[in-house]
Amino acid sequence: IKAVAPQKLFTEDALAKVKIEIREGRFFNKIVETKWNNAVEKFLKWAKLKKKEGTYEMYANSLKIMDRRFRAHTLNEIVPDMVDAHIEERLAPKKCPSCKKVYEDGRAQCPKCKVDTVNAVTNATVNREIASIKRLCSWATEQRPKLLETNLIEHYDLLPEPKARIRWLTEEEMERLLSECHLPYLKMGVTIALETGLREHGCFTLKWRGEIDDTGIHKEVKAGKLVHVPITKTLRAALDDYKKSSRVLSQYVISHPKNPSLPCPFPAKPWASALRRAKIEDFRFHDLRHTFATHFLLRGGKIENLQHILGHSDIKQTMKYAHIVDEYKKRDMEKFEEGRKK
Repeated sequence: IKAVAPQKLFTEDALAKVKIEIREGRFFNKIVETKWNNAVEKFLKWAKLKKKEGTYEMYANSLKIMDRRFRAHTLNEIVPDMVDAHIEERLAPKKCPSCKKVYEDGRAQCPKCKVDTVNAVTNATVNREIASIKRLCSWATEQRPKLLETNLIEHYDLLPEPKARIRWLTEEEMERLLSECHLPYLKMGVTIALETGLREHGCFTLKWRGEIDDTGIHKEVKAGKLVHVPITKTLRAALDDYKKSSRVLSQYVISHPKNPSLPCPFPAKPWASALRRAKIEDFRFHDLRHTFATHFLLRGGKIENLQHILGHSDIKQTMKYAHIVDEYKKRDMEKFEEGRKK
């Protein structure tokens, strides 16, 4: 029993709607509204069990950032306008590229350095947050019983992002970098990346048993895809030498320095020091993957084989390396022409 309106006409209309819902079986089966914090807690428990560690951490970090805006709401109250407001707020702070100070008021110029400020948060960061809340809502509609009837932000578009940068090393730079990797486990990780194209996580979690055999490396990579990479003579020799020189037994090729039962965390400081000594600037560990792919094609490898080695689902992802090689060859041909005797 509830009051609807002081006019009998409106009350009768409301009663008629209730009767229709009862006849259609919709009145007693309404989904209980789920609070944001309860949904996030259940979702993260699911993600920790079902998703890779990196994916789980992305969800956890993104939803923690979004908590301030959404925690007072239920899932069915999340609409595109709310996501719009979150994006506007996230992109508002400005950072001075010189002194790195962040201005919450979104000012256009740093008064101290007289330099135009830039967004402190990138579109890529915000896109991870959008993807996380979209996945939360879609997950809620898949539960039994449902936690959400309809995902109202299912088709919310991500922000545009700049094209991914591709930075790679020459043969001489590769040799210089390897010679400056003074820690054996860092040098081993760099060698694996340069000889296989594996990402950072793949290099530092590679296992002796089950992932390396006489035919090559068999590693589960991004999105759960399994890649098969034949081992080069250079890599085979490096692996054998590293295994012989290792003082501990571990399932991991590169184990944790203090706990051999765990994989080695990425040695960020030694890596930065090696780059500095090798005089290599603006370079990330992931760029070793780009280096492998570029030299694979420069040395005559087929683009289709590179696609399978890198684990790309679509060859369009791999074609970016073909364009680099074509441009590289074009420059060499121009040098060839310039060197022609007049």
